[in-house]
Amino acid sequence: MTENDRTQFESILTAIAEIFDKQLSGNQLDLYFLALQDLNLEQFKKAGNVITQTSRFFPKPVDFREAVKGTILDKTTQAVLLFENAVRKYGYYDSVIFADKLIHACVEALGGWQEIYQDWGYEKWVWVRKDFEKHYEYFLKNPPVNIPERLIGFHEQNNNIRGYLEYISKPVLIGDGSRKEIAGGESLSGLKKSLQS
Repeated sequence: MTENDRTQFESILTAIAEIFDKQLSGNQLDLYFLALQDLNLEQFKKAGNVITQTSRFFPKPVDFREAVKGTILDKTTQAVLLFENAVRKYGYYDSVIFADKLIHACVEALGGWQEIYQDWGYEKWVWVRKDFEKHYEYFLKNPPVNIPERLIGFHEQNNNIRGYLEYISKPVLIGDGSRKEIAGGESLSGLKKSLQS
């Protein structure tokens, strides 16, 4: 938010305070504005709406932020579900690119895309999942520096080693927003054959 949004911000926050039978001082309004400046006015309004519908107590700045961006638990749960679904759907054969690159960092920390899949099994997965969650929460607070662009699948690795570069498929894109889950394309030679027939 900018100083131009301040009057509207204070009006909304004062109205929220009234709902919770609380009065805010000028200093409190200043501190809330400073703490929430990274949100835009629309995000702040949406967060205020969520909070007035779900909270029993007057919110702290972190409550507004979590209402907009989700809690660490929300983000971790979403990442684990995306990862589990990708492993079930694609296995370790396809290379994948998650829109959420922290998933890449977690998978690498746990041994890599192919290694995790080969260890797949209910008893083992319970512990792998817990480790994944711990890594993800850590990386949310301490973003890693070197994150691989994609997680290499068996086909890409094997064909690359053997020099069959024309048989390497595009990686599968997995994520939200503008990069919805899209199945990876055919290999170039497979695409040429399908066009010729």
